[in-house]
Amino acid sequence: MQHGAKKIYDVDDRGDLIDNDIGKHFDVELIGKGARQEVILQYSHENPNRTVVNPYIHFGQRSIWPRGLPLENVGEIGHNEFYTEVFGGRQFIQQGISNGLPDVDSVFYFTRKPVLEAFDIRFDEHAPKVALPQGMMVPVNSFNTIFHSSAFWGLMLPVSVSSMASDVLRGYWAQRLLWEVGGYVVVYPPTVHRYDRIEAYPFSEEKDLHVNVGRLINFLVGWRSNKHRLFEKILELSYVMAEEGFWMGKDVQFTAAWLQDLLAVGYQQPRLMSLELDRPRANIGHGDRKEFVPQKLPSVHLGVEEIGTVNFEIANLIHWRKTFGNVVLIMFCSGPVERTALEWRLLYGRIFKTVIILSGQKNVDLAVEEGQLDHAYKYLPKLFDRYTSAEGFLFLKDDTILNYWNLLQADKTKLWITNKVSESWTSVSISGNSDWFVKQADMVKKVVATMPVHLQVNYRETVKDHKSLAICNSEIFYVPRHLVADFIDLVNLVGDLDIHHKVAIPMFFSAIALPQNFDPVFSSMEYKQNIPSNSTSFYSAEVPAVHPWNVSSEQDFIKLIRIMAAGDPLLMELV
Repeated sequence: MQHGAKKIYDVDDRGDLIDNDIGKHFDVELIGKGARQEVILQYSHENPNRTVVNPYIHFGQRSIWPRGLPLENVGEIGHNEFYTEVFGGRQFIQQGISNGLPDVDSVFYFTRKPVLEAFDIRFDEHAPKVALPQGMMVPVNSFNTIFHSSAFWGLMLPVSVSSMASDVLRGYWAQRLLWEVGGYVVVYPPTVHRYDRIEAYPFSEEKDLHVNVGRLINFLVGWRSNKHRLFEKILELSYVMAEEGFWMGKDVQFTAAWLQDLLAVGYQQPRLMSLELDRPRANIGHGDRKEFVPQKLPSVHLGVEEIGTVNFEIANLIHWRKTFGNVVLIMFCSGPVERTALEWRLLYGRIFKTVIILSGQKNVDLAVEEGQLDHAYKYLPKLFDRYTSAEGFLFLKDDTILNYWNLLQADKTKLWITNKVSESWTSVSISGNSDWFVKQADMVKKVVATMPVHLQVNYRETVKDHKSLAICNSEIFYVPRHLVADFIDLVNLVGDLDIHHKVAIPMFFSAIALPQNFDPVFSSMEYKQNIPSNSTSFYSAEVPAVHPWNVSSEQDFIKLIRIMAAGDPLLMELV
C-alpha cells in the first residue's frame, strides 16, 4: 500500500495459479479499459432469513462445505430456484474457489477419506461468478482472495483467535463493513489448484469457528452504526465484537493501530453509502429472475453415487429442513461433550434451526451451556426467550435417538410427550413409598394451588387420583411457541422448590393441555428401561425415536450414523 498498490492478492503457499493467469476469472480491473463492465449473477435476497450460503453448491459440489460455514447450515444443499443480477464494478473483495484441496474444515477433512489419501476435488470452472447481496454472507479465506483498494482496510487479521479461525472471522467482519461503502463480495470459479499435503491440523485450531460463527453472522447482519466515517464504524464494530466475545480486547487495540497505519501511509477512507438493508427491498419480478442450474459433479470421496436416488434423498432432506427449520433442538448431554457435542450438532443441525447443548459442566470452547439434569426444565425459559421467532422447541436427552424423518405428520401446534409410553410415563402411589415421592407430591400440590385458573382446571381434570404422582422420564418432549408462555409461568411458580425434572414436566404438560390434545407422535417409539446387549438389532428406523442409546465417543457416533442411514441415506456422507 505504501508503494502504491491498487489491489492485493491474498494466497497461501500450497497452490498453483490455474493457466498461470490471475485474470482468467478474477476481475483484476474494476475501472478503466481493462474492466469487464458487466452485470453479475447474484444470489436472490427474496428470503431475508437466509444469511449465509455455501458457494460450493453453485460451483457443482453440493456435498462439500467451506471452512467457516456454520455446521447447522451444512445440510442446506438445494440449489437456488433463481438468481438476480447486480452491476459489476464494486466487487472489492473477490473470493476464488480452489481445486484439489478446497478450503474445508477439519470436520470434513477427517471424515471424508482414508487418512493417507489426498483430496483432489474439482469444481465447475464454467459456472458464472456469483455476488452476495447485502444481508447475505459467505466464508472468505486467505487462501485465494483479491482485495481491491476500497477494501484494503479489510486485510487485518485478528490475533486473539485460533489460527484457522482468524481469516474467516476477518472475512465476515469485512463483508459487513463492505456494505457500508456499497461494496460486495463475489465468488469466482476455481483459480488455483491447491495440493493436499496430508498435513492435518488439529480441530482445536478451529474452535473459534464452530462455536461462534453462526451467532456472529446473525449479529453482523443485525448490527447498525450511527458513525459518519468508515474508520469510526470499523473501530466501533471491532469494539462491540470484543464485548460480544467474538474476539478479545487486544484485537480492538490492534484495529486502532491498523487504522492509524493506513492513514499514515496515505490511505484514503472510502466514502460511506446508504445501507440497502434499511430500505424496503424491491419486489423481484419475473423478468428479474435469472436461472442457473449448478452441475452435480462426482463427489468421489463421499461414497455416494450421483444418480436419481440421491436426488430423491436430497429432496427428502430439503423437506425435513423446511418442516423443522424453525424448530430449536435443546439437547441435554450426560455423556462426554468434548467427544460428542460437535457430532450432535452435525447430525441434527442439518434439520433444525439450531442445536443448543446443555450439560452438567459448561464448556465455552464447544458452546456447551451449564445445566443440571434434575432441574433441566428451569433452564428452558431463557432459551425460549433467546429464540423468539422459533416455531417450537424440542427437548432431547442424549440417551434417546430422534428419527426426524418419522415426525413429519406431527402437529407442531400441539404438545408432544411420551404420555402413551407406559415405560416412560407412570403413576406412582404416594402411600407406602419413599419420603422422596411424598416430598415431591407435596411440592406439586403447592404449585397446583397457585396456578392460574385455566391451568389448574386442566390439571385437576387430568389428574383424578390425588394419592398418586405422575412420573415421566421426559427424555423427549416438544413445546410449541404459543404454549411457551404457560410453560414459563409454571417454571416461575416452581421457583426455588426442589421439584425434579421427571416430576415437573408431567405436571406442566397436564396443566397446559388435556392429554387428548397432545399429539401422540411418540406413542410408537421404541422404549426400554435398559440398553439391550445387542443395541444394533434394537434400533428401528421405522419409529419416531429410540431409547435408550449410548453415544460416548466418535466411534459410537459413527456406529449410530451408519444405522440411522436406513432412514436418511445421506447420513453416510458424514462418516
